This record gives sequence, structure tokens and C-alpha cells, in this order.
Amino acid sequence: QGLPIEDAGRPKIAIVVAGLGISAALTDAAISSLPPAITMAVAAHAADPTATLVAAQGAGHEVLMTVPMEPLAYPRDDPGPNTLLTSLAPGQNLARLEMLLGETGGYVGIINEMGARFTMSPEAMRPVLSQIGESGLLFVERRTTGTSEAGAVSFATGVPYVGSDRVFNVGLAPDLVDLQFIELEHLARDRGSATAVVEPTPMIIDRLAAWVATLPGKGLALAPVTAVATTEPTL
Repeated sequence: QGLPIEDAGRPKIAIVVAGLGISAALTDAAISSLPPAITMAVAAHAADPTATLVAAQGAGHEVLMTVPMEPLAYPRDDPGPNTLLTSLAPGQNLARLEMLLGETGGYVGIINEMGARFTMSPEAMRPVLSQIGESGLLFVERRTTGTSEAGAVSFATGVPYVGSDRVFNVGLAPDLVDLQFIELEHLARDRGSATAVVEPTPMIIDRLAAWVATLPGKGLALAPVTAVATTEPTL
């Protein structure tokens, strides 16, 4: 979608609202009450992924599909069926990826669910990201570990990449939500862009809607995730 001309030179903040399609009420609230420049991510095991994707696209949002990846404590921590695993052969993970993405098109990329162990493995990530790149998609990393190789593998394979700077988890206290908003503003000004992944609750959706409305007055631009994706490492 890009940015309006008046926002083109401003520091950019991209927001991805994750987990859509699990709770109908939260999904409807996020899609209808948040501006189109906010990106929506359809949960891997949404009740009706296609309907959720179409609804988000119909409201003008860019859409990501969620792919569960192996966490450190797997299988105690289990993201669900078709999780990509370091123990599987590349072809098996690619088959799981195909099942997760389904036949519905129109999304701009994928985002991981969990995945600390999987993203630490270049060997596991490389075929997955190569497939993503061949499909013309980008990869948004919900960062779960400081030792992830996902960015490096994305750059090596030429896949557009976005790494989250902050993750707003369910259960985050209101004052910490507001503090992370301020931190995102500082990061955007320092580096030119900042990205957050948000797990929606009624409180977070309300606060997010109020906060993004203040960004133009602060000289900041709310951006779809494609506007902050890069194929080269940044400092």
C-alpha cells in the first residue's frame, strides 16, 4: 500500500495485530476500529482463516498468515498442528507450510508463532524462507530469542524481512502498554522505523487506537508492514 506523500519522509511505525480469527469479538474490533495502515495477522488455527483474511482485506489492511514454529520447550509448549520442527526434513516442513497457508492468496507475508528453537537454526529456516521468497512474500519475525538467525537467513536469500522491536503480550499492564508506545516512538526517530507485534485485548485495542491517532501530530507515520520491510541488514 505504501505511504501517503505527506508521510513519505517521516519516521515510520508499523503495527501487526496478531491472532486474528480466534475470538470473533476481538477480530471484529481490531479490523473495524483500527486504521487500515495497521497490519493484521490471521492465526494459524483460526476458525475460518479465509473469512478472516477477506474481512481484514476488505477494511483495507495488509494481511499476514501465521506459521507456528518450534519453541525451545517443545512439545511442552506446543503452538499446535503443523508446527515447523527442526527434527523434520525440509520437504516435510514445506508440506506443513503449504497446509498452513492454504489456497487463499492475497496476504503479503508470514509471521511466526513461537519459534525460538526453529529460528535459531539456519538449516531449518533456509528452505522455508526460500519458499516464501519464491512466492513473493515477506517474513515478519515476532522475535522470541536474541539468538535468532531468521534475519540473517532472510537477507542471504533475498527475502524482505521485518523484525519486531516490541511484542505486546496478553496480560501486559496498561502503564506498560503506554510505556512501550513511547519506546516505539523513540526507536522510530532514532532509526527511521520501528515495528511492534500486538496480541489483542479490548484494553490494548482501545489504547492502540487512541495512540496511533496521535502519531501525525508527533511527526511520525503509521505504516503498513510492507513499508518497513528490508532486504539488507540495518544497524
